[in-house]
Amino acid sequence: MAASLCVTVLAAGKGTRMRNALPKVLHPLAGRTLLEHVLVTAAELTPDRAVLVLGPEMESVAVVAGRSPLAPAIVVQEPQLGTGHALMVARGALPASGVVLVLFGDTPLLTGTTLARLIAARAEANAAVAVLGMRPADPTGYGRLRLESDHLVEIIEDQHADQALKRVGLCNAGVMAFDGARLGALLDALPARPETGEHYLTDAVAAAVASVR
Repeated sequence: MAASLCVTVLAAGKGTRMRNALPKVLHPLAGRTLLEHVLVTAAELTPDRAVLVLGPEMESVAVVAGRSPLAPAIVVQEPQLGTGHALMVARGALPASGVVLVLFGDTPLLTGTTLARLIAARAEANAAVAVLGMRPADPTGYGRLRLESDHLVEIIEDQHADQALKRVGLCNAGVMAFDGARLGALLDALPARPETGEHYLTDAVAAAVASVR
């Protein structure tokens, strides 16, 4: 029997770099908003549950999400203290078993096939977390995936990556698939970054590796 699937979409970002008042995930692309593209792709996976994390005063985003067949449960992240904190806030809406797939509401060009392959790869490895990697033509600004013996052991922010790791060019695409039974322990282990006080979901990889060493 296949494990149950919960799709969680993080969409609390204000999108200040868009230079307008429209929430980032509601900007249009090819006849749909960015968020609608993400929800349509997620629906291809026929998840058992869907959760959408928003910031305060994002009712317009909730309205758009409500039109999706997924009918995601809405969780409000306030204050907004990073991607890891977003999942901490949503914890009560997440299952205690199965698979929790984390997507971003401003990443519209992924396919259901790609997401299904990530979910399958996590299951095959019985991993606490699996991460979608990519090799962009210009990797500037992307977190880097550090491997040991072909196993992911850490995600390092671009500004903290050394030149050897940057030459490898393997980057974090942002999508993560978690074992729901182990997700709670990983969230508990996420540190607050001293420079910002934020909790980064990318630190869950190092936490997962530390838990088995």
